[in-house]
Amino acid sequence: GLVFSLCDETEFSSMKTFIVAETNHNCFLPSLVVMVLTDLSDFVLMQYGEADSSPSGIWAEEYPFGFRSAGIQLDVILHKAYSSLYGINLSLQQNYSVPKDLAVPSATHSTLQNKFTPESVKAAAQLYRCIMRAYSGGRRTIPPGALECVLSALPRVKESSRMTAIKKFLFLNEQESPCDPKEADSEILTAASENFEKMPPSFPSWVLQDDTDLSGDAMDSDTDDEAFIVRKGICKYFNEGNLPRLGPNDSSKNEVAEIVTEREEAFKTEKAVHKKFFHIMDALDYEPGSADKWYRAGLCLCLKIDTIMDRLTQLHQGYTAADFYVKKFNSRRERQIYFSKSNASLTPPDFLVQQHNNYFSQAEMSETILGCDLSLYLENQWSSFTCLSNMMSQLSLDNDKPIERNLEGSKGGNVASQYSSWRLIQSKFEAGNNSEWQLILGRMFVMALQVIRERCFHVAYVLSSNHSEHKNESMNPEISESLGTMFYSDISFPVKVLTDVEMRKKARLAQWFFQHALGAVVQDSNNYEDLFEYELLFMIGKCQEKVAKTLRQEKLIIGVSRLYEKAMKGALESYQKSLASAKSHERDGKVIDIQGGGSSHGSLEMLYRLHASRLKVLMSAIRKSEGEREMAEVEALRLTEAYWFERPNEVSEGSEPKDIRDRIWVVLSDIVESMVYCRREQAFFHRSVYRHAQALNWAPLFHDPNGSVEEGSLDSVPAYKSCRLRGLNSDSCARSAEAILSTLFDKKRAQLCAVWVTTPASPSPFEDINDSLRKFDRLRWKYIGSFVDCMRLCRRRALLENFIKWCHASRRDLPSFYFDSAAEEGGAPHELHFRGNLLIEKPGLIYFAIRYANKAVADIICDEVIEYMKNKGIEESERKTSITELLGEAFRCFSRLNCPVDDSFWQCSKCKSKVRSGNISEVEALCNAFRALHDIGSSQAYINSWEEKMLLLRTAVKEASRLFPSYAVGYDCSKRKRKRKVTGHVSINNTSTKHFHKSDDTEEATVSKDIVVKVPKGLAEGELFYAVVKCDDFEREVALRAVGTRKVMFRLDVPKSASSEVKVTLKQN
Repeated sequence: GLVFSLCDETEFSSMKTFIVAETNHNCFLPSLVVMVLTDLSDFVLMQYGEADSSPSGIWAEEYPFGFRSAGIQLDVILHKAYSSLYGINLSLQQNYSVPKDLAVPSATHSTLQNKFTPESVKAAAQLYRCIMRAYSGGRRTIPPGALECVLSALPRVKESSRMTAIKKFLFLNEQESPCDPKEADSEILTAASENFEKMPPSFPSWVLQDDTDLSGDAMDSDTDDEAFIVRKGICKYFNEGNLPRLGPNDSSKNEVAEIVTEREEAFKTEKAVHKKFFHIMDALDYEPGSADKWYRAGLCLCLKIDTIMDRLTQLHQGYTAADFYVKKFNSRRERQIYFSKSNASLTPPDFLVQQHNNYFSQAEMSETILGCDLSLYLENQWSSFTCLSNMMSQLSLDNDKPIERNLEGSKGGNVASQYSSWRLIQSKFEAGNNSEWQLILGRMFVMALQVIRERCFHVAYVLSSNHSEHKNESMNPEISESLGTMFYSDISFPVKVLTDVEMRKKARLAQWFFQHALGAVVQDSNNYEDLFEYELLFMIGKCQEKVAKTLRQEKLIIGVSRLYEKAMKGALESYQKSLASAKSHERDGKVIDIQGGGSSHGSLEMLYRLHASRLKVLMSAIRKSEGEREMAEVEALRLTEAYWFERPNEVSEGSEPKDIRDRIWVVLSDIVESMVYCRREQAFFHRSVYRHAQALNWAPLFHDPNGSVEEGSLDSVPAYKSCRLRGLNSDSCARSAEAILSTLFDKKRAQLCAVWVTTPASPSPFEDINDSLRKFDRLRWKYIGSFVDCMRLCRRRALLENFIKWCHASRRDLPSFYFDSAAEEGGAPHELHFRGNLLIEKPGLIYFAIRYANKAVADIICDEVIEYMKNKGIEESERKTSITELLGEAFRCFSRLNCPVDDSFWQCSKCKSKVRSGNISEVEALCNAFRALHDIGSSQAYINSWEEKMLLLRTAVKEASRLFPSYAVGYDCSKRKRKRKVTGHVSINNTSTKHFHKSDDTEEATVSKDIVVKVPKGLAEGELFYAVVKCDDFEREVALRAVGTRKVMFRLDVPKSASSEVKVTLKQN
């Protein structure tokens, strides 16, 4: 080697000018080392390489036997030289170990500030071969920066005609035309399934031919040949890497910092998905017939769809009060009309034709995807407000033109509808309604990505099918399962309102794909270790149940089996087979990934779903009109009596009860026993708790469908029946349900109720759908709504007040954060989630929980006021005292609305309508308590004038503020401006947001400014320090606490007339 005296190695490695040569491209000594050693390496591999190795020659990933020790020394020196030249740090990862006595130079990291790139294609290829040799063991991943350094030296190539055709197929915006209303369901399904058996009509089949020009790389020379091999190898490596995942949030105690970090993480994830997708596309340019690459491209899009969907406001939140308990009604007819609104019956031909007509008419009015090129939705990031704003200019190039421009060359879809959607988005953007604008764009993002994803999965499915020339049979069931999961997920979490026809079509397509995967698994289960028969049967049952849901309106006819019964029977049969298969796997020890609290409970999941569906069948039958109810109940018994949890003794002995009411009660008791069993076997199985409470709430109607009109779920069941229903007391059924459901709210939790998200190592389709944030929020939504309704029915006002405190201490949910953040142009929300006006409808779980619980408290107060007024057996002084206390509680309830009576919101037409109709429970509670206290007419008297109601409300607020000054803290109906509390917050950006206030007569106008102060060194977290804020003649000393970061942000009001900048100095303690 070379020996230098009196000179440091680092000095030589950074020199550009040398004694015998000078270079402006790279440092001399590392370049010299690289040229010498790479030529030596290529010579050894070419002359002595093993011919049977793959790859062979100079591309071999291992030195030949006899030269491996020397090869290690050679490569380590090369690693040091490459580190100095290009700033990449490589480490030896060969399968064989380095001998201890081998002289290997120590690894050092370059300190050069300016890094270089390989000077030629040959140098880039030599670097690539060195990287492949270093990481051929596969125990560590190659640093992405190393391969990107290689790519940067390769010449740019023109996009191949193949890639252009593939991109056009994937990204062309072709809207699907709605089906003919006269076309039968079976014909629609047959046509849809047959379409998946062959390539999409717009797919360019010629790209699969081997003689097509594979890429823009011309191979007329050895150098171009090397560039082609290197580029192909890098594309293959990037394709095979792990798909990007959303990283965990920073575990900071400060909510503002955490949610801003979440937005940044979502942005990084979307960027990584975009980068990964186009890496896969590059690999497809070399192997367009690879089903695996098309499939991975679709999976990549699934990640971006999930990232956006978890942060969007869902169309259906999963809770309907009418499904959980039986409401009170004044008459049987009133209740029957209420049930008939959602359970009307039509004859078989009529209801299908009506559903098809609704689908056809809604398809013309539904939102469409804007733009001609769908790649726009892949290249932009929805989680970045800046990207969305810039995207508007890109969309306007295609849509802000006369409609006639887009009619030319348009392929399918409603161009007028697309133009109308654009005008809606543009109007909201120009009006500054950023929250609604962001929401509409988010749904459009998802719809566009779903189209691209379906095309990728479609091609992958055809390529992997048995009759394809490019078949990959082992992947076909896996792709079929993913297609089934895709269609079922679109039903569970729709991005737009789905008609019954659309839901039925997607459910049947999902069922078809799951059955296709099931056939392959049953035929040869050894080749598909990640696919289980019971999981596929379970999903087939869920698809059949979704189909049955769309057929409930079919009228019952004597002697004719409904389509609903056939679909529901198939669902229950699939659940029963799935349960038997799961138990068999558990006995064999194959089901081991069981995690409590989520959706991974093994055979208990199938057991619960089977009997929860039986309960839904009974509830659907009991809601029918009196003319159809008996036939519906007989149909329900045919379905439910075939699948027992524990076959009753009277059924086993052949002495089955003849009365239909007794038979239904036996089935109901069996269902409740199964729910109790699920909770007993798995303490964290929360869904069975909800179904148990639901069954108890509906027990009065199952006992007597014509009774319990005025009481609803508060009615009781005779003791001879209640004793057979686990958990049901002889008291009110609602109180029994309350005792069951309260176990999910037994203590304060960050997520408010006892439900968790668990992620198995290899999730099934059901687990993949259920282990998402949107499913987690939907479950919490359902449980919180049912808990609040139980507390309201049982008048547990104190528990609801405590629950509201839990909500105030809970973290903001993601849909609410993104909605409020958009109003601040992507910054942190100005107000805490419980400080905003609750009368303004907003998305988000916490908003719903506080608003719903507060309304329930107001309803309880109204009922208690009425009872005190009707009760003539108590002293007048006692009545006055009790009503005065209720007035205070009603005022506190009204104060939580964060909407003082002088707020301009009360003047809007929507609010006026609610006030006149008495739909704001907090207003009714306060006014009724005030009238009852002062004997102003009847507390239930109806006031149809908004002016009179508001005058009464102002008087009640003034009176309550005088009687309960402690409740009035933070609420002042005469002065809206409140002093801000100075607290330490983590700085989220360097720009401050200004908030202007109206000036008072006695005060100078001020403006709020966000001020960032560095925490003095040496302070422990929580210690006090003082800062002096100066601005012209204004000076204020502020006490702050050190937090776990280097900076503290606080907000302070300074004079608006100040001309100089705000200066902050730290005060010495």
